[in-house]
Amino acid sequence: MRYAALLVSGESKLRRIDLLIAPSNLGKGTVFYFVCPITAKRCRKLYLVDGRFVSRYALADTYYEKQLWSKRYRDLDNTIGRQLRGDDFELYQETFGRYAKRHYRGKPTKRVLRYQRLTDRLYN
Repeated sequence: MRYAALLVSGESKLRRIDLLIAPSNLGKGTVFYFVCPITAKRCRKLYLVDGRFVSRYALADTYYEKQLWSKRYRDLDNTIGRQLRGDDFELYQETFGRYAKRHYRGKPTKRVLRYQRLTDRLYN
């Protein structure tokens, strides 16, 4: 059992956070897990929400916006969305910029191939 000191709006509060030690699945060493105070599930990360430490499982309906998009919309965002947001120039700069590697041992790098695939899908 461990305790964590928490500073919330200028005053210090002491919160109890349980630790669980389990053997590693690789057979060497141990792995430390937190035990979520709300769900009692073991987890590797706790988040500070409203002055309490909770795991992802305790937070209902928390998604990245992109996780709720359809597969087709995500595909469109990966191709046309870059151009609409202006990310195309940044991707071009990191692919073909001054110090970017375009070839390795006579073959194009993965970054160059990725850029070519994206532009082919966009313009063809």
